[in-house]
Amino acid sequence: MVRMSQVTEYMVANLLQYEVIDAALERFFGFLREEGLYQQTTIIYTADHGEMNCNLGLLDKGAFLNPHVLRVLLVVKPSPIAAGHFATGRCDAPVSLIDIAPTVCELGGVSPEDRLDGVPLQRSVIDKPRPADRPIIAEVWSHVVPNPCVATVVEAADGRRYLFSFNICDDLSELYQLADSGDGGAELENLFGSSDYAEQTEQAIEVLHARLSRDERWKGYHAYSSLIFARYLNETGDMQRFQ
Repeated sequence: MVRMSQVTEYMVANLLQYEVIDAALERFFGFLREEGLYQQTTIIYTADHGEMNCNLGLLDKGAFLNPHVLRVLLVVKPSPIAAGHFATGRCDAPVSLIDIAPTVCELGGVSPEDRLDGVPLQRSVIDKPRPADRPIIAEVWSHVVPNPCVATVVEAADGRRYLFSFNICDDLSELYQLADSGDGGAELENLFGSSDYAEQTEQAIEVLHARLSRDERWKGYHAYSSLIFARYLNETGDMQRFQ
C-alpha cells in the first residue's frame, strides 16, 4: 500500500525536476542573450509526455493514455523572420509532436517530405481544421507497461473535443472530454460506458477505427478494434488478422 508520505515525496521530486529544467533554461537563454542571438533565434519548447502525478493512482506515463499524459506544453518563440508565420497568444487546438519536424523544415526553407506525418504549425492550426490524412494518434506499446493502447482526438457531433483511448489488455477503454483551458480537472472523468455519452462513444470508436484502417502501420490495432468493437462497426472480410 502506498502511503500519503510517499505520494508527497513523489510530487515534491517532480517539482524539483522542474526547478532543474528552469535553471538549465536560464543558463541557455542567458548565453543566447550574451551572444546577441536570443532575438534572432526561434525556440520551440515542449516535452515527450505529461505526468499523472498520482492522479487516479497512476505515476509517470501511467499504463493508459489519459489526457494528463498527452497534454504537454508547447511554446514557440519565433525569430523576427519567423514571427510572421505564427499567430500570437494561446492556442487550444490539439497538435502533435510529429508536427515539430515539418514546422522546423518550413522555417528553414525546406519543403517537408510527403512521408512526414505531421502538419507545419505555421499553417494556422487555429483557423483551419486538421487535414483528415494527418490525424492525431498516440499509443503505448511496450514501454514499462503491459497494456498496448492507442488513442485519438475526436471532434464529436456535440461540438466538443474528446480523447478516445482503446485499451487492448483492459476490459474498459477511455473517453475524456478535453478542456479548452489549462484547467484539466474535468478531464479525469472517464465517460466510456456512460449512457449519457453513448453517441459520443460510438462516434469516437468509428473515427478511431477509420483512422487506423487508413494506415498499414496501425493494422495490429485495427484488427483488435474490429474484434472488440464489432457491434459498433460494419466490418466484413478477415477480422482475425493480427500481423
